[in-house]
Amino acid sequence: MGDLPDIQMVRSPQKIAVRMRMRGVRLRRMRRLRATFGLRKGKAMMRSLIINGSPRRNGTIGTMMRVASETLGPDAELVHIGDCRIAPCTACMRCRETGECSLPHDDGHDLAEKIRNADLLVIGSPTHWGGMSAPLKNLFDRNVPVFMGESARGIPVARQKGKRALIVAACTTPYPFNIWMKQSRGTVRALREILRTGGYRTASIEIGGTKRFGTLPSRYPERLKRKLWKILRKTADTPR
Repeated sequence: MGDLPDIQMVRSPQKIAVRMRMRGVRLRRMRRLRATFGLRKGKAMMRSLIINGSPRRNGTIGTMMRVASETLGPDAELVHIGDCRIAPCTACMRCRETGECSLPHDDGHDLAEKIRNADLLVIGSPTHWGGMSAPLKNLFDRNVPVFMGESARGIPVARQKGKRALIVAACTTPYPFNIWMKQSRGTVRALREILRTGGYRTASIEIGGTKRFGTLPSRYPERLKRKLWKILRKTADTPR
């Protein structure tokens, strides 16, 4: 379960020439997308928040989150959950009335504000017992009102409707058992439930068999970049 420490991306020497040509095409495409969103000169219209839900900075998830940060550019903020001090939720339920957590101020409150302000969330988590990491789950437990309110009849009301999110989950269970046994798939389902309740439109990437990785295969960072470009293109086509 989980991800592995100190993983580096591997690039096949046989594919260097092709990658160099494709890199030029992707860079030009990314410049056009950034120009569409005004990402130059600090005039970002689409704000992105990237959350590394792994306690490891250099594991599979940490590596993927760095790739997301590099792809989205300087206007994206990368947060490592392992560096945050977030007290456990006490289930007092006062946040349902006040709209914010009543515990003493900590990093959980700061992240709540960042989530509210972000147009795009990229969330990565290793798989722990078929679900997301405990620190990441605690962040969501502490910030239920950020994602949903309630109608007079107690029906959930989405508070982040129309925003987009990308989920990245990793586990040591190899493909296809990571899906059949609901390992990385369990992590994706848990995160998707929270995000869709909040009104997000979600996409996901699952990485199985990390125990066998000496280095992170380059197909996963490339898949992540393609997913992000697709989200940006779709958002560019959506009237604001």
